[in-house]
Amino acid sequence: MSLFRGSKYLVKLEDAFKHKSRFYIVLQYANAGDLTDYMSNVINNCYTSEAMARIVFKQVAKAVNQLHKLRIYHRDIKMMNVFVHEGSSGQF
Repeated sequence: MSLFRGSKYLVKLEDAFKHKSRFYIVLQYANAGDLTDYMSNVINNCYTSEAMARIVFKQVAKAVNQLHKLRIYHRDIKMMNVFVHEGSSGQF
C-alpha cells in the first residue's frame, strides 16, 4: 500500500488486512515510540523548551493537514497516537 509514501510527516501504512472479525493495520516502525514516550525522555533529559514544543506542534499540524488533503479525518488525535521517528542525526 502506498497511500502515505513520500510523506515526511505520516507513518507509512505497510499493509492492512482482516482476519475473521478483526481488522489489522501494519505501520512503519517508529524508533522513538509515541509522542508521550518521546516527550517523557526529553523532559527526563532536561532539554525541553518552547522552541522544541513549537517544532513538534508544527510537524503534527503538517501531518494532520496532509491527512485532510487525502480526505482522511483522524478522530482521536492525542500524544499516544502520534508516532515519532528520530533520524540518524538525532533530530525529531
